[in-house]
Amino acid sequence: MTNSLATTDNIEAFSAYQEVRENLLNIGIELYEFRPDAKEKTNLMTGELHRWNSEKPQFGLHAKTMVIDAKISIIGTFNADPRSAILNTECNCIIKSETIAKGILEGMKKEYQSENSWKIKPEFNPDDEVSNYKQVKTWTRKVLPKAIL
Repeated sequence: MTNSLATTDNIEAFSAYQEVRENLLNIGIELYEFRPDAKEKTNLMTGELHRWNSEKPQFGLHAKTMVIDAKISIIGTFNADPRSAILNTECNCIIKSETIAKGILEGMKKEYQSENSWKIKPEFNPDDEVSNYKQVKTWTRKVLPKAIL
């Protein structure tokens, strides 16, 4: 699961993902893109927060989460790129616990449901859920040299 164009605030990263999305699908990877109106996140943000803020929040993903063999969880913000390794202060936490891995996998199953994310297919992606301006802005990032992004 990753951000959709509707939830991302990093158009440069999304435009790079857009270029490889079809290839990822073609090699058998299941892709899900986070919905801006994800029911699970909206439910979490109800109650006290809405008493003083009537504006509906927009949700996006930043953390990277992985579970290996239902035993080891990796959670963090580190991107596998030179910027995260050299410039940013990003990190990952590695947790060896079947209990924690089970909880994370249960949460992931909820987020893959259709009310929380879109399942991407060769014939469907939700890029048209945003304004034409954001679509054009994303497209222009593809003509810039990737080395400067």
